[in-house]
Formats: sequence, C-alpha cells, structure tokens
Amino acid sequence: VPIQRDDRMRLEFSGPRSIYGKSTHDNAATLRQLAAGAAMPDLVRAAWQAPGTPADRGAMHLRAEAFRAAFDDFERALQLNSAVAEAVDGLLRAAPGARRLEDAERILKNLHARDPTNVPAATALSRLIAARGDFAAAAEALRPLFARTNPELKAIDQLASIFADAGDTESLTAVVRDLERVAPDSEEALYYGATVRFMANRPAEAIAVAERLRSRNRRHARCLNLLGAAYATLGRADAAR
Repeated sequence: VPIQRDDRMRLEFSGPRSIYGKSTHDNAATLRQLAAGAAMPDLVRAAWQAPGTPADRGAMHLRAEAFRAAFDDFERALQLNSAVAEAVDGLLRAAPGARRLEDAERILKNLHARDPTNVPAATALSRLIAARGDFAAAAEALRPLFARTNPELKAIDQLASIFADAGDTESLTAVVRDLERVAPDSEEALYYGATVRFMANRPAEAIAVAERLRSRNRRHARCLNLLGAAYATLGRADAAR
C-alpha cells in the first residue's frame, strides 16, 4: 500500500470516511438491533442508561458529522430526560443532515403534548415550525410558556424572532415590553428593541439602541446587519459599509 507521508496522508481522509461515511449496509443499525435483544452486563447497562451518556455520544457524533447516529443518540437522551436542552438542540442540528426533519418534529410534538411548559422542547418546536414559514403555529407552540408570571428569556427571545421574521410590528412591540421587563439590559432586549424601532421606520432610534449593543458585543452578527440597514436608510453609506 502507499506509504503514509506528510504530503500524502491518505488515512487522514479515508479513515473517518470509512467510519462515518455513507454505506449501503448500515453496520451501526445492525449492531443496535442485535444489542437490543441481548443481555447486557450490569456495568454496560448502567452506562448505557445513564442520562448524560447518550447526549454526550450524540455531541461526539455531531462533531464528526455522523448525523444519523447523532440523531439516534439525542432521541434516546430525550427518552431518558425530556428537558435536556443540549439534547433538544442537538436533535435539531442533526435532523437536516440525517434527513429526519419530520421525525424531529414528531418527537418534539410528543414532548410538547406531554408537557407544554417544557421550555427546550417548546422553543425548539417553535423554531422548526417557523423555519417553514408558519409563524402563527410557531407562536402557538410557545403560548403555554407565557401563562407563567415570569416567562423565561429563551421563550421571549424565540417569540420575538417569530414576529420580527413575520414583519408584525405591533406584536413585536408587545414582546419587547416583556423583554425590557424581564431582562432590560440583555442583548435580546437591546437587539429586538432596535429591530422594532427600525420596523416602525425610526432608523435613528434603532441605531442608538443597536450601538449600545455593539459597544458590548462587536461580533453580534444580527446587530451589525441591522445597523447596516439602518445607516443605509439614512443615506450614510460609509457607516453602513
């Protein structure tokens, strides 16, 4: 076989591809089927059923772009603990690569049906629905979270993003009030506060708020994009660039 050299490192690429690449025969699935009917040693069973293990394994597979394996791991993690935010986020990230967006939505809907106040599941389901443009249904998934006296910042942030994408200035204004009440100095409150002012055709006010956010986080991409649009609206091309 060819000698491995610094300028010809075949194993660098062929190894990972052999482990994680597409294959006609899914060996991992076959092994899982065999393991499902086998008696595991107590130590192995304990490790397999530990709540954190599947999510950690899913994160490892996700980094390797082994999306199908990652999706299965995150699904199992949610079966063990339905409120693990990392598992919910991992499921969403793995779903497109695994071509299992419909399965992800089904899993999240089941979690949401069992507990409508499950914040990670509700916000993830809302994101998934909003991605296909059904903003009304995306907002509806979050409604149970707002029955609380103090809804969580993550839920308010997701609702604000829905109304911003939908161009619903009136609804976004109401959500910004919630943001400013719950976390007045947060990046979310500043960003959506600037956004709603820009949507209301008040670019100078939007710039004043967005610049406060930029002074704190110069890598906030959505803030920079908003500032560019607001400066361009005022004819300040250099500042926009």
